[in-house]
Amino acid sequence: MTRRRVGGLVLAGGRSRRFTGDKASAVLGGRTLLEIALSTLDAIAAETAVAARRDSAAGRLAARLGSDVLEDSPSHPAGPLAGAAAGLAWARRRGFDWLATLPCDVPLVTPAVFERLLAEAAGAGGAYAASADGSHALISMWRVDKAEGLRRRLEAGEHPAVREALAQAGARAVMFADTGLFRNINTRAELAAVEEVFACSAVRPAAAPR
Repeated sequence: MTRRRVGGLVLAGGRSRRFTGDKASAVLGGRTLLEIALSTLDAIAAETAVAARRDSAAGRLAARLGSDVLEDSPSHPAGPLAGAAAGLAWARRRGFDWLATLPCDVPLVTPAVFERLLAEAAGAGGAYAASADGSHALISMWRVDKAEGLRRRLEAGEHPAVREALAQAGARAVMFADTGLFRNINTRAELAAVEEVFACSAVRPAAAPR
């Protein structure tokens, strides 16, 4: 993989209502979920930003960690695609060909997932993860020069399903056999369950200095 071609975006703009607190700041294995997501993308991207409100706990944490904080355009409907659109605009300004997106609440995703997504995206408009549990469309590799259709739909007040927006850009689904990679954290109980997975698994690489 040529890292200079890839930008990374952690999606951390959700309200975390079911979690009863800021999810990105929650600690797992001694690091916040935001730090884990950033380290995953830092392994495959030349630069990584965070989609969040600047005045949110996630936005303030991202700023302290030295990441660019990207806010949704006020003209776009609320939802994850507004964050993706902000990231795609940022990636275009940075001169990246691809944007890797990763929600902050799927800490078991590894850099190898994105390496495979980029390889599978060759000749297409992008790629996103899928498994026997279904599609995981926010774990995706977007082709930056195919993003105009998404921007137009958001400007028109639409917020399509993420998978639909990716399909419109020509992205393909990439099947992964290990469904556990995509286990996400929506509640404190789920955080505790994933903590047990961390404790029983091999030690994950420490975050690189930011």
